[in-house]
Amino acid sequence: MIQVTLTKKVNQMDWWITSRILPLIQSHPGNKFVVGLDTEWRPNLKPSEDHAIAILQLSVCNECLIYQILHELFSMILILCFVVSGSKKMSKSLKRTMV
Repeated sequence: MIQVTLTKKVNQMDWWITSRILPLIQSHPGNKFVVGLDTEWRPNLKPSEDHAIAILQLSVCNECLIYQILHELFSMILILCFVVSGSKKMSKSLKRTMV
């Protein structure tokens, strides 16, 4: 079973990262583990449209965070921690959302 946390509050996102991901980093220094990262945004119906990210999803082990970015401003530092996915399109979208 997967435990899902759905939020639009930056403090709940911060709590989830602090309580789920940071303990993995601290308990396994130097070891690798996978953090799933996905984003969603409104479709660009015209070539000139460039919508910001609306939803950020993070997953680790059997837990998932779904953060509704459009509802509240958020800390750039928290998001930049996860722009290590290697996806240029996703990285550009996250950077555009933070501007």
